[in-house]
Amino acid sequence: MFLNLLGKEEKELVLDLLFSAANIDGDFDERERIVISAYGAEMGIAQENIKQSNKSIDDILTQLSKSSELVKKIVALEIIALIGVDGTYKESEKKLLKNITKKFSLKKAYEEKALNWVNRITPLYKEGYELVGLTK
Repeated sequence: MFLNLLGKEEKELVLDLLFSAANIDGDFDERERIVISAYGAEMGIAQENIKQSNKSIDDILTQLSKSSELVKKIVALEIIALIGVDGTYKESEKKLLKNITKKFSLKKAYEEKALNWVNRITPLYKEGYELVGLTK
């Protein structure tokens, strides 16, 4: 949604974080793959370059925590959208979100507003993906 506003290095870090977030619950499903692919396109990353790295979540978050508040809010929002694509937030995903909020010094109120917004908009995105034939 807003990833095109990030710098090149931030985009690479976010891609790494997206893969880590998608795998954190042990269930990297097709919906998450579609979202990561769409995010990659939004960031101008060629499909063949959308790959998982070996960086740890802590290392990624530490690097991203040096970014502007705008970047940190964008990253948090996009991660919330990714992990919520299946309609549930598992305990491991909630823990990741709390870690992001803490590392980025974001307020709990932002996290709650972002979760609420993502929960409202996700069904519309799903409908859009179905309309264009990306999902069944």
